[in-house]
Amino acid sequence: MKLIRVTYRATFEQPKVGPLNPIDAHIRGPVAVEVYPVSGKWWARTPGQWAQNPPWPLVRVSTAEQMREDVAAQFEKQLTPWEMWGIPGTAMDRPRLLQPDEVEIRENEKVYFKAA
Repeated sequence: MKLIRVTYRATFEQPKVGPLNPIDAHIRGPVAVEVYPVSGKWWARTPGQWAQNPPWPLVRVSTAEQMREDVAAQFEKQLTPWEMWGIPGTAMDRPRLLQPDEVEIRENEKVYFKAA
């Protein structure tokens, strides 16, 4: 088994008034969200390049589950369930959707890819 870094992605609709929507603007269309780890904390942003999509002004938390709950609470509706994404092969591979039977989640939310 190989330890891998994962992100979680989901799609939401209309942010509530709060840190992501301080002026109560109506946002048309779905909002893609990515929850990802940095130095033992979990952050949230829209998927894409770091420079183009800085982290959102949410409190950084120590578990992915808590950050997913915090993000979901910022929106009126969750359109898609959370999906786990990662790079199971070499660094040259691109991130892809990981299936539950491909990974094992151990203590401290460490994710291991089950080698074929």
